[in-house]
Amino acid sequence: MPKKYKKKLDYSFTQGVYPTIELLTHKPEAVQQVFIHPNSTKNSGIDKIKHLCRKNRIRLEQTVQIFNRLKSPQNTYAIAFFDKYTESLSATEDHVLLMQPSDMGNIGTTIRTMLGFGCNQLAIIRPAVDVFHPKAVRASMGALFQIQVQYFESFREYREQFQDHHLYFYTLEDGNDSESAKMQTPATYVFGNEGEGIPHMYLEEGTAVQIPFETQKIDSLNLSVAIGIALHQRYIQKTS
Repeated sequence: MPKKYKKKLDYSFTQGVYPTIELLTHKPEAVQQVFIHPNSTKNSGIDKIKHLCRKNRIRLEQTVQIFNRLKSPQNTYAIAFFDKYTESLSATEDHVLLMQPSDMGNIGTTIRTMLGFGCNQLAIIRPAVDVFHPKAVRASMGALFQIQVQYFESFREYREQFQDHHLYFYTLEDGNDSESAKMQTPATYVFGNEGEGIPHMYLEEGTAVQIPFETQKIDSLNLSVAIGIALHQRYIQKTS
């Protein structure tokens, strides 16, 4: 077992009680083994982990060595190793599409935000961050295990597979005001790379949307914040 995560591995691991509970609850079939820290009695979620391991006949071991070996963050009381898995997106549900995202914290908080607003379909254009990296899993607080994620080699590959989706490109340039734009379903909410945004050549394939700022004191929003605003407005349209 390596001392640190490597993308080429066919497995990954959770770090923390809550992400481990989410994994055991929603993807028990992928779990290889669970480890709990000897000091884990301090955490109220450990009993639930033990129950879920018994229920799903998953091996559970109490040891400190694995936590030291992986140099887990402080106050990490549970680690679960799981097989990576692949999924396909729904052709009828709304998608969030990220073009070459590179920040693990952003991808984790994006996934958590998506789940909160009832959008569980995430398309990612490569090259991109690995959603199974333990830092991304931890940032998602385990929400990853309720989200369907599919990687694509290019935007063209995505578009060929989901031709019926209406594309909404969130851009800093001129576009429809996000508060007044009427979204048709199934919709794809497209967000560019944290540094470069959305390439111009794609904008004519859909509707450009701009999130208005109250001031001009910043040039852009954090990716996960922008996605949260977009999905909140989606929620308002669905419920109004």
